[in-house]
Amino acid sequence: MGVDSMFKKIPRWLVIPLYVLPICGIFFLYLWISIRSILSEQSQSTLESQTAQATAVPAALRAPYLAAPQEDVPAAQTAHNSAQSGGMTGAPGESEPAAAAQWRVIEQSQSYNGELQYYSPSNVSLQDNRVVITAKEEFLGDKRYTSGMVQSNDAYLYGRFSFVISVAQGKGLFPAIWLMPVANSMFPEIDIFEMVGSTPDEFYGVVHYQDGAVQKRDYFKTQVEKKETHLVELEWRETKLSWFIDGVCVLESAQYVPNEYMYLIVNQAVGGTWPGSPDEDTEFPATFTLESWSILPERSQPR
Repeated sequence: MGVDSMFKKIPRWLVIPLYVLPICGIFFLYLWISIRSILSEQSQSTLESQTAQATAVPAALRAPYLAAPQEDVPAAQTAHNSAQSGGMTGAPGESEPAAAAQWRVIEQSQSYNGELQYYSPSNVSLQDNRVVITAKEEFLGDKRYTSGMVQSNDAYLYGRFSFVISVAQGKGLFPAIWLMPVANSMFPEIDIFEMVGSTPDEFYGVVHYQDGAVQKRDYFKTQVEKKETHLVELEWRETKLSWFIDGVCVLESAQYVPNEYMYLIVNQAVGGTWPGSPDEDTEFPATFTLESWSILPERSQPR
């Protein structure tokens, strides 16, 4: 039987589906491909939109901090901005940032109160979280001794200031940590810590101020046990100054409380009216070290 004869015997109602089904298949295949393409484009667009939003949000959140002006900053912000203030937060031993960001090294040939030292930058070592000041018996300029001084990069108004220190002993040595007004006026002055090298078991703290034409002061003198390090602290509030040595309050004074910005000075003088000149028993080099520190000001501003 021929092929033509076979097709002639197929019912006519079967012929139409034989032509329609392939056409429908092609149509549905095209429709499926089109739908997949549309869905893919929508998914990509959504992903790009989400990515752009994720990138934009942190930038918007960071903008206020990046644009913050260098002006008076509350203590809470100072803690976060300690990179700009140089201020330290937390307990002594958690010093951050490094010493170089907190302190500026001073060169000073002038001396006062009969002191004998030349303050030379080479006598100061900023070792990450430590400040080492070394006094030496050597001539520089017209001075027989050299030593070191650092000052804080920021000025502070009220707060708590803590220092873990180690000191050398010997007649003529005079290490100190103190606060002076930004205006560099003579008064007021807060001496957080002072020690005369010939009596290393006695620590002092003083507030110097002027009452009219009269210079006045309030101070403490306290005995300390001999050990490698000591913790010295000042709490400076609006109405009161409090000094602490190794965790013990040794003086609370409300006679005069400075209410102006002041900056920190750390130095080791040699000689002078009070400590006297070094003698043959004084050993050089002699070091005064800030092992760590914590500066928690109520307000802070760059100098």
